[in-house]
Amino acid sequence: MSIRVILLCLLAAGCTSWRTQPLAPQQVVSKRHPERIRVTLADSSVLDLKHPVIAGDSIAGKSRGTRICVASDRIARTEIRVLNEWKTSGAVFLYLSNHI
Repeated sequence: MSIRVILLCLLAAGCTSWRTQPLAPQQVVSKRHPERIRVTLADSSVLDLKHPVIAGDSIAGKSRGTRICVASDRIARTEIRVLNEWKTSGAVFLYLSNHI
């Protein structure tokens, strides 16, 4: 495989951003099954949770190697990483315009 193709794939994979979800935290985890979520708590602190699961009325996951369980009523905002089509298209266009 060409080095250009590998670089293009890596570039496209990096064009993601955090997007706030309009769903309740349990719905985000149960419907979207994300590998990571970012939760903003009522006190404005932010946690990145890897492999989130629903645990009763809480969301559990790993943050910095430690298992954490956060009550849903403490969560003010839930975000997941999504592909940003505009960033990806722009990055691909710039890459191709400089390498053709």
